[in-house]
Amino acid sequence: MLYARQWELHPALPYVAEWTTTARLATQIDRWRALAAAAIEPNPFYEPEFLLASAEHIEKAEIRCIAIYSDGAHDSDLIGLFPMKRAQIMPGLPLPALEFYRNIYCTLTVPLIAGFDPAGVWRCFLDALARTEGAARTLLAPCMPSGRAAFAALETTLAATDRAMEIVHRHNRAAVANVTSFARYIEQYGTKRNKDIRRRERRLHELGTVDMRTVRDPEGKRAALAEFLRIEASGWKGQEGSAMACSPASKALAEATFLADCAEFDVLSVDGKAITVNANLLRNGVLFTMKTAYDEAFHQFSPGIMLDLYHIRNLAEQPERYTRIDSLAIPGHPIESRWCDKEEIASLVIDTTEHAGPSHARTMAGVLRGIGQIKSWVKEQIAARKG
Repeated sequence: MLYARQWELHPALPYVAEWTTTARLATQIDRWRALAAAAIEPNPFYEPEFLLASAEHIEKAEIRCIAIYSDGAHDSDLIGLFPMKRAQIMPGLPLPALEFYRNIYCTLTVPLIAGFDPAGVWRCFLDALARTEGAARTLLAPCMPSGRAAFAALETTLAATDRAMEIVHRHNRAAVANVTSFARYIEQYGTKRNKDIRRRERRLHELGTVDMRTVRDPEGKRAALAEFLRIEASGWKGQEGSAMACSPASKALAEATFLADCAEFDVLSVDGKAITVNANLLRNGVLFTMKTAYDEAFHQFSPGIMLDLYHIRNLAEQPERYTRIDSLAIPGHPIESRWCDKEEIASLVIDTTEHAGPSHARTMAGVLRGIGQIKSWVKEQIAARKG
């Protein structure tokens, strides 16, 4: 992938853009963390712990980024961070485009942007990308929340600079927001379903002492992480080799991510033995439920549902800590039946060239839709044969 150092004042703004890498950003980690804490939209996947571990253990190479600074001083504030990689149809088949960085564990690609001038930061980034000799003029943003402030600022910037954007597709994923009463929230499940939930809960309590707790202290998180890795590896993910403990790389990523300050665990145990563990990331009041694992021997008691309801109760009872929950789940995930709010996610194609017209972005969006349809058809055929 292209890499060129660029450190210059933006011609129409006081900001500075620079091509950089995760290794270079690690030398200014305090400024990086300050940006993550102040970003207009949180994204824990672009915070130091996850991104540095992804570079080391998943990519085994540096992740290229464009960093935006408040001015030309070398100790100026970091006000924007845009990690990127070369877009691919599949491994080994590149597209003539860049895309915001993601890996198989990352389902959010909103950049880190300071809140005082998000449109200006977007403009500085897009102009820097357009000025970079040899860089692709097409940018993909595959997992952008389209109903929030960073997306609105992007739309403002694109309109002001006459750049084209096309939405490849949209989908809704499960979320929880604006919960003031746990009892009122679960009323929407209906009487029959709530009775079934209470019945399963009573049966679980018959097995022993049931405890649900949130773990935030460093020592407790290490123990909870060990339980999470054990439980996940003991089930179907372990059998197919996709559990995080199955490879040194994914295990190292889990340790870096879930032992970070912004991580917390929810643990459901019976007689002191953990049977369900959720590994979450909390930033600026938003709880991102990144991974969950449950002991399949307790499947009939639906212990995962118990923790899902526990999250809703925490949101209702601790508004000073939690403002909303993002499931980070794929469309059709069972969590949609319990977390009834929606977070709209859009996959975008952006043409970084000004005054170019919409044709190129539309063409690329059409190509991506076609690729998506082919991939869906292949998955359906594989599933049919397995069935």
